[in-house]
Amino acid sequence: MAKKSQETYSIIKHRVITMLNRKEIDFLDKLGKDALFTTGRKLSYNQIMRGLLHFAMEIGLSGEGITSFRAVKDKILEAIKRSQSKDGFPTPYEILTAEEGHLKE
Repeated sequence: MAKKSQETYSIIKHRVITMLNRKEIDFLDKLGKDALFTTGRKLSYNQIMRGLLHFAMEIGLSGEGITSFRAVKDKILEAIKRSQSKDGFPTPYEILTAEEGHLKE
């Protein structure tokens, strides 16, 4: 039997089921509706979750040392904090914490 190439595996999709509470679903709804009213195109839960996952992959998130949900959040925030500001522009962390009071430490 021939081995499947890496390209074949990238085409195969898998369903992942997650349990979300009302606040989390409301947040996903808001993201999708905000996209609809600003661009004319509503984002599905799948598209939003895939975008968040790709972001985590791009920042190089790893599972090393992660023992809880909170540790995942902390590790992502640390990666954002470490991003370098260029030409005096705010870092992504500074932008997020300026707009979202719940992220401030």
